[in-house]
Amino acid sequence: MRPAAWYILSDATKSIRHCTLEFSDEPWPGTTLHDVKLLCDNNDDLRPLLQPVQPSIIGPDARPLTPAINPKHISDDALNNVVVAVDEILTGESTDDVFDESVKAALKHYKIEISLGQNTNETGERAVRSKLHHLRLGLVGLAGVVGSISISLTSGVANSMLTSPNAAHTILSNIKSLFGKLIAFF
Repeated sequence: MRPAAWYILSDATKSIRHCTLEFSDEPWPGTTLHDVKLLCDNNDDLRPLLQPVQPSIIGPDARPLTPAINPKHISDDALNNVVVAVDEILTGESTDDVFDESVKAALKHYKIEISLGQNTNETGERAVRSKLHHLRLGLVGLAGVVGSISISLTSGVANSMLTSPNAAHTILSNIKSLFGKLIAFF
């Protein structure tokens, strides 16, 4: 796996700095040595812009925790309604006009997680934990994807770039309905 871009740049900068020190006794043409040092310094200045800031886990800048699923709100009917709504979105006529493959894959993935939690035939404490684990992954992940889709479809930029604005409006109404069903679990 390739490391993140800022690590690659940092390693390259260190190598260049090492070369400038190692060959500092050698003559450098024109302002090359000065330019190389300036390039390294500017890279160091850019690093905070390239490296993502890690969010604080405490304090006023902390990201809110994912809401907990209320087990009292989980029922087979409610879960079936969510799975059916996802299927309707995935098999709708407008789906290919609005979603790329990654969005469809994410929706399918979280639908499978919900189905795994729903179709646990085992009994006992371990089975309950497994069921809640799959449901949490599926419902929270699906809510995140659906929320992102909703934001994208309602923004003017996304609508102007779509090849089929009518399809987007159809899917948006289905997405909003699904989002309402998902909120009921929290």
